[in-house]
Amino acid sequence: MLRYYGIPEARIAARRSYLTHGNWKLVIENFIECYHCIPCHPEFCSVMKFVDVIARKPTPELAERWQQAVEHWFQEEADPDCPVKQVQANPLEQVSYVDVMRGPIGGHYQTQSQDGRPIAPLLGKQRRFDGGTCGFRQEPFIYFTALNDHAVMFQFLPIDADSTDVIISWLVNGGAREDEVEVDRMVWLWDVTTKQDKALIERNAAGVRSLSYSPGPYSTLESWPTRFVARYLRELNARCHGVSDKDVGI
Repeated sequence: MLRYYGIPEARIAARRSYLTHGNWKLVIENFIECYHCIPCHPEFCSVMKFVDVIARKPTPELAERWQQAVEHWFQEEADPDCPVKQVQANPLEQVSYVDVMRGPIGGHYQTQSQDGRPIAPLLGKQRRFDGGTCGFRQEPFIYFTALNDHAVMFQFLPIDADSTDVIISWLVNGGAREDEVEVDRMVWLWDVTTKQDKALIERNAAGVRSLSYSPGPYSTLESWPTRFVARYLRELNARCHGVSDKDVGI
């Protein structure tokens, strides 16, 4: 997958650091769920159409409509040469902590720019724009998204108990000239979204530090955070009792 998208030969076109005053677990929980997307991330919702499925109360009609859109994209529009054949029909479902999935942006968007138009030359071995996005994750700290014309890498670095550095790197074709890459349009989506998340996380962190704080149940739309926290507690318990990584399924 990485070779097909030309990542070994790609160059970093932009990198941003978003120091967030919140525990790394709060930062990860926020990043992996979209329960908050519709009220908090209008820009992200305007681009990524899967939000209509994962950020609303699930209904068979919504799920079926997105499933049909994904199947149509894969059969009629998706690049058949891409080695990643797993199509992500339901983003709420995940099987492994290390995985690669592929799907459409939706809405005839060619890339994650504000208007959906390209911002750089094609990456790697791709020969055309198909409006797809290929996601790789190695939980809990590394997430990577490859589009037709650029790729985005997310890194979460715990600094101390109350601060986390969120680093985003945007990669483009290594042979692309400076005047062929529209950096402002490229970073727009994740820059505005991450700044919004930073504000949300820091308010949540302040609430958690309050003596009045009391945890509540997760929403049914927060399956990823539920799974993440369960894994963290399982591994913490294993460390306390001297259990090996293999025994807890890491």
